[in-house]
Amino acid sequence: DHFSYLAEKRICDTVGGAGLSNVSVLTLHQLVRSLSEENRLLSAVGKQMLIKKALMSLDENNIFARSKNKSGFISEILDTVSTWKTYCVDENALQSDAKELPTELLCEKLLTTAKIFSEYKSLIEKSGCTDDCDELKLAAEEIRKNPIYKNAYIWIDEFCDFSPMELDIISAFLEGNANLKIYLPIT
Repeated sequence: DHFSYLAEKRICDTVGGAGLSNVSVLTLHQLVRSLSEENRLLSAVGKQMLIKKALMSLDENNIFARSKNKSGFISEILDTVSTWKTYCVDENALQSDAKELPTELLCEKLLTTAKIFSEYKSLIEKSGCTDDCDELKLAAEEIRKNPIYKNAYIWIDEFCDFSPMELDIISAFLEGNANLKIYLPIT
């Protein structure tokens, strides 16, 4: 956020103006939020509630039956599910990968977590809300369909790594013939 403020200030100083109506300096987070303002974003507590509901939908004798009420368990499952969403992991891939695991216990844990993942995604869809990962996906879709983003000038500073969903946003700009500059940190 500090970089975007400084960049905006430099642009104003360069052109000698106080305000620029067709120039925006945004962080990726600011861009995503601006593209999805009408979406209802789930809070951390809301996401935990949906994970808890997904857990409750499982058979009472599931592998996590005794763990589900322990302190921090819901947060751990939510972190796992969020990581899977961020990296575009598919439930079918999880199920096939579970068969490759060396023990039946690990296999059962992965399959049960995959069920929670699937139910969580379903509950989000039914709620009409979005989570952070959905916002990234929706932002990429908006960039692809809205002509205002065609031929945009994009600068990416402090490039280190991007999740697949963040890369999809960059791809969406490139599909619209964006002029893309990436500044690499030199150490």
